[in-house]
Amino acid sequence: VIYDTQRPIYECVVVDVNTQRDFLDPDGILPINDRVGVLSNIKKMVEWSRAHRLPIISPVDIHRDGGLDMKSPLFHCIEGTVGQQKIPLTLLPKRYVISHDSSSPSLPEDLLQKYRQIILNKRTNDVFTNSKADRLFSRIQSKRILIFGVGIERAMKSLVLGLISRCKHPIIVRDACGTWDDEMAELTLRKMEAKGAGIMNTPEILKLRPEELPVPHIEIKHDVE
Repeated sequence: VIYDTQRPIYECVVVDVNTQRDFLDPDGILPINDRVGVLSNIKKMVEWSRAHRLPIISPVDIHRDGGLDMKSPLFHCIEGTVGQQKIPLTLLPKRYVISHDSSSPSLPEDLLQKYRQIILNKRTNDVFTNSKADRLFSRIQSKRILIFGVGIERAMKSLVLGLISRCKHPIIVRDACGTWDDEMAELTLRKMEAKGAGIMNTPEILKLRPEELPVPHIEIKHDVE
């Protein structure tokens, strides 16, 4: 990877995916499996990220009540509801919200220098359906992108494969990731690992500084006709 030395180069950027009440609260509409254990590891990862002053990007579901983007019969993360909110421990005080709309995809050039956290609204599982997400992640120069949250077999799959296709280097924090279908989640993990994503667990990461984390090797294969 060739970096532009005129722009910031980060050792590590953290992405916490869908860490929202409807998935992580005991009375949430669509709680993940092993909610308590996953939430405990999410808390540890957030504290580690804050201790090392790493920038955090936070994609979140924000569905419209009755909107065409709602595929699940369980109406979770509806705009304006308590369930759509991020759990408090994942919020940093200095943050910027990127809406999901059809307006210009332009973004301020120095978001990660000005703000500790970028909250990225999305209407579907695939964060890149927000045109501003593509611009944000494509612009980031980071040696590693550390990912945890909810859920492996849906939103995280789209994110990780999208990052790999953009020549980024994702590391998935396995025990800080929620799932609904454990078997499907394991198959999805193996697919992402085969594509080049790193997989680690919280205890391994807590022993290291960001610059000591391994850099996943990704190989972009182009189809030849």
